[in-house]
Amino acid sequence: MSDKSDKKPAAKNGGKTNTKQNSAAVYTLVVFVSTFFCACLISLVSTFVLANMESFWLGFTVLMLVVLIGVFFDIIGTAVSVCGQTHLNAKASRKIPGAKKALLLTRNASRVANICNDVIGDVCGTVSGGIGTALAAVLTTSGGTRGLLVSVGIAGCIAAMTVAGKALGKSFAIEKADHIIFNVGRLLDWPEVLRYYLKQHQTER
Repeated sequence: MSDKSDKKPAAKNGGKTNTKQNSAAVYTLVVFVSTFFCACLISLVSTFVLANMESFWLGFTVLMLVVLIGVFFDIIGTAVSVCGQTHLNAKASRKIPGAKKALLLTRNASRVANICNDVIGDVCGTVSGGIGTALAAVLTTSGGTRGLLVSVGIAGCIAAMTVAGKALGKSFAIEKADHIIFNVGRLLDWPEVLRYYLKQHQTER
């Protein structure tokens, strides 16, 4: 009797472990595939723009846009890691649009942070490096010391802008985490938010 009772919990725990491992494997595969296609898409768009640009400043604008995208998602990834659920539960109980989506983000905080900070952040970092190389080619067509200095200078500027932007973003994300994630939830639930405000407007009239 005691032997059978001892074996049952082990079987259950083994089943749960296998389920978690399968879930982690599927998630890893999804992240791999989505990262690949996102990187290809962003790289294709940026390469097309840079190939047809007529000035350095157009390329620089594209570069800044890519850097800002990386900083923006880094803010979301940091905010979701420190965001509490108490105020979101209260808003969800009052059926405020966006609260349920925000709660879903916080309940999957590790995966959301991984996608925002690592996946999108790394993609933007890779693409910005490629754009920097293209900008260096625009500024100077000659190699040698001048070409090397231009390439190194642009690479340093990209790194400095990215790191400084993320440093400022993290401070803001930690301070305003609840507000940020709630607004991200509203953005994801925008049809319901729109219906809610239209209903409110009709009620006031």
